[in-house]
Amino acid sequence: MKRLLVVDDEPIMGDFLCAAGEREGYTVTRADSIRTGREKVGTKPFDVAFLDIRLPDGDGLGLVVEVRSKHPRCHICVITAYGTVDTAVSAMKLGANDFLLKPFSFEDVERVLARTDRPAKPETGYTQTLVTRDPKMKELLDLVMRIAPTDAGVLISGESGTGKELIARTLHHTSHRSDFPFVAVNCSAIPENLLEAELFGYERGAFTGAERRKLGLVEIAGSGTLFLDEIAELPIALQPKLLRVLEGGEFRRVGGQETLRADIRVIAATNKNLLELSKKNQFREDLYYRLSVIPIEIPPLRCRPDDIGLLTEYFLKEYSRRYARDISHVAPTVLDVFQKYPWPGNVRELENVIQRAVALADGDTVRSVSLPVQSQTAGGTVRPEHLVGAGKPYDELVDEFERGLIAEALRRTAGNQTDAADLLGIKRTTLVMKLKKFVMDSSSG
Repeated sequence: MKRLLVVDDEPIMGDFLCAAGEREGYTVTRADSIRTGREKVGTKPFDVAFLDIRLPDGDGLGLVVEVRSKHPRCHICVITAYGTVDTAVSAMKLGANDFLLKPFSFEDVERVLARTDRPAKPETGYTQTLVTRDPKMKELLDLVMRIAPTDAGVLISGESGTGKELIARTLHHTSHRSDFPFVAVNCSAIPENLLEAELFGYERGAFTGAERRKLGLVEIAGSGTLFLDEIAELPIALQPKLLRVLEGGEFRRVGGQETLRADIRVIAATNKNLLELSKKNQFREDLYYRLSVIPIEIPPLRCRPDDIGLLTEYFLKEYSRRYARDISHVAPTVLDVFQKYPWPGNVRELENVIQRAVALADGDTVRSVSLPVQSQTAGGTVRPEHLVGAGKPYDELVDEFERGLIAEALRRTAGNQTDAADLLGIKRTTLVMKLKKFVMDSSSG
């Protein structure tokens, strides 16, 4: 039985981490201070430990040392807020394997736990290995293996959900930098006025509230890899500073005068055409060419039909294992629907569909009645042949069909209720009423 230690004094955060661990099959032990944490550390061996490094009775760095000393094989993940990232770096030097930056999601916690299960493989948000039989993907992976040992700039492009971060992590873990951190940052997820400080850090007094020096992600990456996702969203004002890092390995903290050195590899990813953006003066052309020394474009799932069945089988086994379900088959009608569906969310969407199907399936087979309506489609809308014979009351079948039509309209109009109503030929007020009826929101499409 796998054992997880959670040391956090915030009740909500502690509950969240414990629930995540239990969901992944861990026996969880909990503490809310350094004192109680030390008591728990001495009682039994642990496979994973989540340690908040700011606790009511002091600095948690000493606890990192104790866990590492008593449980050498334990995977230690420290938890920190934006203002204490430099402390997290100290924790890594003392023996921590990972850190989570608040606020974080269940998927972030799941990634940490997944790394402990498969330490030799690259970690990722939706899978732990590259699963493909598509010829173009195999060529892409061959390219990845050839360029991984180099420090050449790599720009990974592709639609959302195709696996850009997975490719970036594979590049890192098969390179000479694999013993150093892989630091990922989504350029669209951090407010523009905070992004510079997050990337480059700041000095004490640099601005109101800067009470102490803070290291940025460039420094935290050390001699590792910095992955910049959604690089197209990097503000124009910050682009020259990133270019300076790429060209000379130099940067300054916000409010600092000292020029610092950065020995990192930068890998960027985008779902937009950076060259077109540069022609519109929305992205620096010189930065584009520096980032894209080696461009990698991941084909969407709809262009990899041979991978749909393979990935379905892979995710079926993975989530059957995670949820302790004995589900080994997918009905042929479901696979037929999968082959016809365009998968706008790509591999990530397929994973979510299988995850939900495994959770809801009766017996040992995934059938269409276990799938969300947007995946019981061919071209978007729910088809009657996917509903008839499902064993549901007629009124429920009609509702499911109607819900599918609404979901497709919202998908085509990017969630715009007015446009979706026009597409369906109904009033917006009628659409709003039906959204409430079906407990949907505009993002349901």
